[in-house]
Amino acid sequence: MAITFFQTKKRQKKLSLILAAAVIVFLIIMWQGFLKGGAPTTSLIAPLTVKKINIDWQILQSPQIADLQAFEETPPFEDEVGRDNPFIPY
Repeated sequence: MAITFFQTKKRQKKLSLILAAAVIVFLIIMWQGFLKGGAPTTSLIAPLTVKKINIDWQILQSPQIADLQAFEETPPFEDEVGRDNPFIPY
């Protein structure tokens, strides 16, 4: 069943009305939000402040740090890595 000339005209008319309505809604939103005027809103975000970082290297000399022990080293893996087909069940 072919679309006749009148059906395409009706579809274009409907689409053009929908487009016009969308443009009008967009313009109303823009007018309410930006162009209406008024004082700009204040920012709720505090301005960025840069603090100087002081590192106390004397803390490394404390007895609590001196009592810490390092982790034992793990040996490397000695078996064969992986399987031929990892998707088959064990």
